[in-house]
Order: sequence, then structure tokens, then C-alpha cells
Amino acid sequence: MAFRLDSCKNASVFGLLVLASILAATEDASAQTDRPTVVAVFDIHNQGSPLSKPIVGRLGDYLAGRLAMCNLYRLAPRDQLRKEIARQRTQSHQDCYDQSCQIELGAQIAADKSLSTSIIKIGNICEVTSSLYDVRSETTVLGASQEGKCTEEAIRKSLLSVVSQLCRNQSEKLDSGFTQQPSSLTDHQKEIPASSTGVRAGGQVPYGSNLNGVSGSDLLRRIPVDVLLIPTQAFPSIPPSITERVHGNFEGLLTIDSSIRTINTKSQFAVEMQWYASTGRFADPGFVQRATAAGQSVSADVILFTYVSRTGNEFQIDVFGFDVPQATFRHLAEARIALDFGDGLVQILNLEASISKILTSDMTHWNSLPTVTGIPSIYQYKR
Repeated sequence: MAFRLDSCKNASVFGLLVLASILAATEDASAQTDRPTVVAVFDIHNQGSPLSKPIVGRLGDYLAGRLAMCNLYRLAPRDQLRKEIARQRTQSHQDCYDQSCQIELGAQIAADKSLSTSIIKIGNICEVTSSLYDVRSETTVLGASQEGKCTEEAIRKSLLSVVSQLCRNQSEKLDSGFTQQPSSLTDHQKEIPASSTGVRAGGQVPYGSNLNGVSGSDLLRRIPVDVLLIPTQAFPSIPPSITERVHGNFEGLLTIDSSIRTINTKSQFAVEMQWYASTGRFADPGFVQRATAAGQSVSADVILFTYVSRTGNEFQIDVFGFDVPQATFRHLAEARIALDFGDGLVQILNLEASISKILTSDMTHWNSLPTVTGIPSIYQYKR
């Protein structure tokens, strides 16, 4: 009996040890799953572009900074990575641009993934390509590319587009150019109150994590703000290339802003919003109900509309916002861009910064902005 009792005790102790080991392994795996992905961002490999080495180095730092802004990745220390590259170069007398070398160095500094980026000159075009590798499986998990001119400014824009693709990670894009007028209100839309302050779709989810059902100027928006972005519309004489550049840059900047989460959808609600954006008829009966329905259908906090027109020797871009919980429509900001679009990205960057500040501030700021009561003046300019 004593032998059996000891055996049972030993078995119990062994079972407890096994259970403890399993729990410890589970907790460790959970911790690894919950922590942000650490990425080693390697210097850009210049393959034929006319840019100097210092400029390419600065563009590499720009790439790393913009990638960090989207709040999906943590970056391995760049100085530590460069030290490892310098040590490896001393031993092999070669730069570390190939996939195997970068994966190996990424593992040495405890990164989960490595980002390899190249500028490839083909004819008069420079293509920027980035590949995100998984260090453990040694496979490519995500890729992005953008082509453009070979100037420093053009390549910077291409890098911005690449970062947007990496951060967006294959999210759907809204169809552009749809001009169908909304149909009559459906029974479902008629049931939606004109003002649904403090409530999201279905009336179950509070507007923001810190609002507790309170409405009005005392409210603070939660971070990130969910934004339904309607594709940029423009006066018919504006070249489509301008409209696409405005929307692409604006959407890209919003996407990598960690305080904003963009929503893209092809729903009928969103298509109706495109009609309003193209005509400016925001004062029409039913707009508030339709916009509320569109926002609630995707649990959006705000719907953003952009419109491009031309005044004199420049393009003008106006941004309007519909606050879904408050059911209020405001003119948020505007920008003016030279006809050659030379200062386009800078002006759109400033525009996005203004919009971000408005969306993430308290409701007092939002409520101080001008209310849209008719067709905005940007739709009425003589051209």
C-alpha cells in the first residue's frame, strides 16, 4: 500500500508539473500572440535611380517613420540593425540586400518580420517595391509597389503609397465616379431617427469607449475614429488624373494615421453618398437619414466627403464631414493647390493634419465649425 501511495503521490506531482508546464507554455504563446509585430526595416536598395546615397538613406528613415505611424508594427532599433549590418559587412565584404541575409539579421535582433525595399529604375520610371518577410517561416507575407518618376519628391510619394498598402493590408476600395441618384427612402431608413446621438448601429454600441451615453459638447471621441471615406468627386471639367491623385494621397495619409481607421465599402448606402458628394445637394430632404443609415451600416463615427474644383489659377479641395451620432454636417477644411500640382502632396498633408485634429478633438471643436445648409460654394464656382 505504501508503494501504491507513493506512486500515486509521484503521479500527482508529475501531473501537476505537466499541467504547470502546459499553462506556462500557453501563457507564453498568448503573450507572443498579443504583442505587436516587431519589424526590422532595412535600408533601401537603390538599383539605378539617380538619387545619392545620403538621400536614399533619408528616404529609408522616412519609410520607417511612416510605417510606425500606422500603429500596426513596432520597429526594431535602426541603430542596432545597422551595427549588425556593419559587422556582417566586415566579415563577408558584402552588403545585406538579399532575402536570406535580411531574414538572418532580423532573427539576430529578435524581430518577427523584416522589410526589404528597393528602388528599381526601368527606363524613365522608378518603381518602389517592398516585401515583408516572416523571419521564422522565411516566407513573404505581404508585398507592395508603386511606380513614378525618379525624382526625390516622386519617390517619396511612391514610398507613401507603399506604406499605405502595407498598413491597409488589402482593404477594399470604394468604386469612384458613381452618379446614380438615391432611390426613395426604404422602410428601414424611415425608422432611423434624424438624430441618433451617442448610439451606433442597432442602438447597442455606445459612441466611443469613454462617452457613457452622454451627448453634446461634453463628449470626447474615442481613438481611433472610424471614418467612412467617400471617393473624391470633382467638377466634370477637372481631369480624372487630378481627382485620382487627390483621393489617393488623401486616403493614403488617412490610412497611416494611427488616430483614424478608414472604412471602405461598396454598399448601396455608400454609393448613395457618392451621389451627394458629386452634386453637393446635402440640403435635400432625406440626406440626414440616408447619411445616418450609411454610417450606422458600417458602425462609422464620421463620413468624409471631398470635392475638387478650380478657382483662377489653382485647384481647391473642400472636405465636409457628417457626424453620425450627432447627425450634423460641417465644412471641415479646404486646401488650394497649384495647377501643376507641384505643391499637391504638401497641401494634402496639411489638409489631412487639420482633419485629424478636428476628428480626434472634443465635440466643442466640431460644433464650432460652419454647418452646411445648402449647396456649398465650391460646387458653384464659374470655370
